[in-house]
Amino acid sequence: VFDETTKLANAQSLGLDCLGISQRLGHAVRTLMQTTVDTFVSQYTATIAEQTTRLDSFNRMLMHELRTPLGTLLFAAELLNRSEASGDRASCVRLAGLIQRNLEHLSGSIRGLERLVFAERLVDAPNRQQVHIGAMAAEVARQLGDMAHARRVEIRITEPLPTLVVDAGQLELVLMNLLTNSIKYSDPGAPI
Repeated sequence: VFDETTKLANAQSLGLDCLGISQRLGHAVRTLMQTTVDTFVSQYTATIAEQTTRLDSFNRMLMHELRTPLGTLLFAAELLNRSEASGDRASCVRLAGLIQRNLEHLSGSIRGLERLVFAERLVDAPNRQQVHIGAMAAEVARQLGDMAHARRVEIRITEPLPTLVVDAGQLELVLMNLLTNSIKYSDPGAPI
């Protein structure tokens, strides 16, 4: 009887030990699961915050890239109307060319945006070619000549400027933005 009682007590003790181990394991699993969920939520929140920051930065850049040619187009259209009214055919032709180039730039920007929005993979590499910066700057200055003249701004390009292998469209856009901003924000009281 003593052996049976001892065996029964040992079995009950073993069962209680197993129950205790099972409860501790259950607690450990729940803690591990909660930690995993908390870590995932924290990392997911950080990823969303990073993507939101990148999206905000992209939106600011996009607005600038669209606003600059649109501002140039509006100003050129105003000058075109004045030139047309005065009968200045040469200015009309020059301004029409400026309007067309800026519309082509906007169209290219919108096509790029469409590729980005639809997550198409860009098959073609950027159009990198050898470009003389002085010649490019002179062309941009010519395109903005009427705007500069209307605001009494003189654009000077100092040589020698280097020749680089770059995306010519991107370089033209950078120079266009720099000169447009220079003209727009120039001091009207300064002679040069």
